[in-house]
Amino acid sequence: MKKYFAVFMAALMSLGTAVSVSAASFSDINNVPWEGAKEYINKVADLGLMVGDTDKSGNKVFRAKDRITYCEAMQLAYSVLEKTGSLETSENTVSKWTDAMKKADIQRWGYTAVAYGLESGIVSTNDIEIFIKDDGTNRDSTRENVAVIFGKALSHISKVNTSAELSFKDKAEITATSVPYIDLLARLGILVGDSDGNFNPKNYINRAEMAVIASKSYEKINELKKSEEKPETPATQDFSGTIILTDDGSDNKTIAVSENETGKTATFTLNLSTPVITEDGKTKKYEDITVGDMVTVTTTNGVVVSVRILVDNENIDEDKKDDDVLEGYLNNITSRVITFDTEDGEQKRYEFSSNPRITLNGGLVSKDDLYEYVVDRNTLFIKVTLDENGEVDSLSAEFSDVEGELTNIKDGDLYIKSEYADKKKTVKVTMSNDCEIYLDDEKISESKAEDLFDDKDGGYYAKAEVDNFNKATKVEIFRDTYTEGELKKISSSSIEIKTSFGRTVEFDIDDDAEFVLNGGESTYKKIKNALEDADLLVTLEFDDDDVVTKVRAQMKEIKGELKAADNKKIVIVDEDDNRMSLEYDRDIECKFDGEKVTYSKFQKLYKDAESKVVAKAELDDNGAVTKISAYQGSESEGTVVSISSSEITFEDAAGIEHNYKVEPAARGYINEEELFPASKVLDYAREDGAHVRVTFSSRGYVNRIFITLEE
Repeated sequence: MKKYFAVFMAALMSLGTAVSVSAASFSDINNVPWEGAKEYINKVADLGLMVGDTDKSGNKVFRAKDRITYCEAMQLAYSVLEKTGSLETSENTVSKWTDAMKKADIQRWGYTAVAYGLESGIVSTNDIEIFIKDDGTNRDSTRENVAVIFGKALSHISKVNTSAELSFKDKAEITATSVPYIDLLARLGILVGDSDGNFNPKNYINRAEMAVIASKSYEKINELKKSEEKPETPATQDFSGTIILTDDGSDNKTIAVSENETGKTATFTLNLSTPVITEDGKTKKYEDITVGDMVTVTTTNGVVVSVRILVDNENIDEDKKDDDVLEGYLNNITSRVITFDTEDGEQKRYEFSSNPRITLNGGLVSKDDLYEYVVDRNTLFIKVTLDENGEVDSLSAEFSDVEGELTNIKDGDLYIKSEYADKKKTVKVTMSNDCEIYLDDEKISESKAEDLFDDKDGGYYAKAEVDNFNKATKVEIFRDTYTEGELKKISSSSIEIKTSFGRTVEFDIDDDAEFVLNGGESTYKKIKNALEDADLLVTLEFDDDDVVTKVRAQMKEIKGELKAADNKKIVIVDEDDNRMSLEYDRDIECKFDGEKVTYSKFQKLYKDAESKVVAKAELDDNGAVTKISAYQGSESEGTVVSISSSEITFEDAAGIEHNYKVEPAARGYINEEELFPASKVLDYAREDGAHVRVTFSSRGYVNRIFITLEE
């Protein structure tokens, strides 16, 4: 009972209670990841959302760099909703979900918040299975998962866009089901990317970042609730942004403006008397407004009274605009406007100049000609050249080879679900009279190819080479396999994998199924937990009813102690004592203690090593090692991950985490200078780049902690 009470009080102290604590009183307020974090720490402390705890010396600390767990994230979302009066609870919510929370080993202090999350759909019973590690401790949450929790929590105040597309550079790393909620937080200005345009979805989130999210969520909820109470629009409003569309109607003129910071778009109708004014006070005509102009539109009672041009598109970096060439895949084309998707999935939209030159495979065509191909679901790769006004001066289009899931073959046409520019589109390709067709490298007839779809099961992948008439001259068809692929989701009763052809399929798992992870006996839960930290390749075995009887899972990246490196195999033993005997690619890339070496030298360095060697290996889809980095090291030193007075976790040179209990009477050292007791080194050890070396007592607990700080 005492243990549960202590855990409960620690959780409440770190997150928030009825007692508020000013950030100014935190003794570690200057130990933050970035200077601006102090402002948000101050806000959440004053609001009582996150109030820190007390260290051994009795000082109030916030621990801004510490990670946030799943349960803490759910608790914070609950607290934000509670303090903004947004909770919808019932008396029996906790009792209703107690069995599910017990099954997931949720600690009692988190029952109220987690139960509310389950009741309101913020989390599911499958979600909470990953909240707690196998050892009973809380699992640290990622930026992506926190965004989903808060996105679902805030979905009652702002509509979720289920078809949203993100602009982050690393959006491919974000799970598809998470996109709408990350988009919501991005639109609300609550959680954004870094200075490089990345979201970093798999990075762990710290308490400082959490303070930002909690503070902004609290403010945004109150702001939107207030606006709902007073929906009246001010008599006079300004809307600033960039012109993305103009219209040449005779009586009324329309412009569409995109707000630069939020991406919010508004459409305005001007009449012939609406003044258009430049920043220097000169008057212009509506026809002088062009796509790309930065403007401020002023309305009174919803009527446009003026348009002020802040930055004229004609004056923007003319050297770059002139003869600027852009590439992508044609999305749509009209008499006035063209839209296309770039390779990275960004949609572009431009107006045509008065007399653009348009070609298809080198021959002159009209805009209508290209439109017909869009209607017929063809894929056209285009290059456009912009003139000095930012309008399309020339457009060249080429038919593109098509590959993807083959959904049907009928009447001489192929139907292929093609992926390009981060989009999927079913493309129809007509086969030429002399088209060659291959099935798994064996030449077949057109009729035999059509027979593949008689049973409607599908499961085929195709690559079609097209000529200048968009006729397929060669088609390679491959049977998809469901026995192996990339693991996407697993539970005790089902598994979802992505095949090598990009198909996502789901199967039932037998109650007595076997599970293997990295060559060793395992459980579905261990495989599920491993999926959080790494990509997994799986091979499945089935019974006669297509129910999975065995799951073999293998990480694409393996870390552990190097046990052998000979001419046949590389042997690594991971932290779970799974011994993996791996083949290696003949072009394998090798590093030893940070130096790039040949495999033969790698073997010699490993053989001559005076201490144990740890290694990190990257595997291809066939399980062969393509890259390996090895270091001489031990289980007694590395970079600090987390530390407390009773437990320490650090990461060795290969990225392998080691966790140990700490003796109550342990001694601590900073740069070889003794500090007693060891608890005195805790704040130092949390510094970025802090290197740790430990020694052990007879019972295997840490009895000495040596911290070396970066100069």
